[in-house]
Amino acid sequence: MHFLFSTAFYKPHMGGVENYVDGLTAELASRGHEVTIICNNHSPSLPTQEIDGSGRRILRLDSHLFMNGRFPLIKQNKTNRSIFKRINDAAIDAVIINTRYYPISRKTAFLVNKKGIEPLLIDHSSSWLAVGSNPTDTAIRSYEKLANSLIKSKRIRYFCVSSKGIDWLKELGINAEGVLFNAVNASSFIDDSSHRDFRTELSIPSETPLVIFTGRLLPEKGIWTLRDAAAALSDSGIHFAVAGEGPEKDALEQRAPSNMHLVGKLSRPDVAALLEQGDVFCFPSYYPEGFPTSLIEAAVAKCAIISADNGGVADLLPDSSYGMILSNKPTAEETASAIKAVISNNLIDVEKTAQRSEEVFSWSHTADRLLAAVQK
Repeated sequence: MHFLFSTAFYKPHMGGVENYVDGLTAELASRGHEVTIICNNHSPSLPTQEIDGSGRRILRLDSHLFMNGRFPLIKQNKTNRSIFKRINDAAIDAVIINTRYYPISRKTAFLVNKKGIEPLLIDHSSSWLAVGSNPTDTAIRSYEKLANSLIKSKRIRYFCVSSKGIDWLKELGINAEGVLFNAVNASSFIDDSSHRDFRTELSIPSETPLVIFTGRLLPEKGIWTLRDAAAALSDSGIHFAVAGEGPEKDALEQRAPSNMHLVGKLSRPDVAALLEQGDVFCFPSYYPEGFPTSLIEAAVAKCAIISADNGGVADLLPDSSYGMILSNKPTAEETASAIKAVISNNLIDVEKTAQRSEEVFSWSHTADRLLAAVQK
């Protein structure tokens, strides 16, 4: 089959949706399916068209970038018209659109509806988009409402990356057919570990409890909640390692307590090594997560998971023996108390959580579900 995947951004741009598209299309390509990915071009150094090492064709649209590069608008030019003609002329069997609210999603739906194709749209959210600024968030919500009304005018079948996403779309008047989980290739993630010795680098003895956070350093990712929790636990002997970059990096470096170590942006092999050396993965994010890859990575690395009640966490952690679920916007006190309880009482069966991750949240499993949906 020939699959067309539409996404706002794609690698080398980094993000959760980009990782999802990369993982799922790699699995489809490995099974012999033809894959084309259409996305906005985020850098003038990238080619308009290329075929990667897995045989996937990537088509990049010339785009205007707004909101610090987070929101792309498609340019009206000859290059893009040529790409749209290529899509129109191609023999495509199935179309997968990622997210509702980007202009490229509506444009793709319009193009393939004209070809008589009803695309599958995979939603990667569980609440309203937000950046933590009331005026900006109000404007974003108004835009998202408009985007919802426009995309709902197209012929589309809806799916989500988590069960929580299905409930959220229902609130928006959209009935999703099912879940196509986010996933991780567990064996390659662990096998590709760099085995970098972070504990030696940070002077943290092997017997000292180590709490890990990986992700963008954004307020809505709960990074300041984690900082305050670390400060509250500074006399407990518990240490924290924070991996990632973002707009809060400089402020966090200045205000981090002595038991919080910032290790910067890491390669995936280094992330695996860090998680392998950690005891707890703490994710107090109140961002409208779809299903964070970092949670699944922590599970397969056998870190005990403590997470805010967002995205696919309830799918990954069906009861308290798999991990601890906090409120949807936990306080520092709630977070610190949970960390202390998990470390002190050994509450979580990390082996069971890892096994569930490998069985349910694999790209092979998600690809099977996608193919079944397409056949239907």
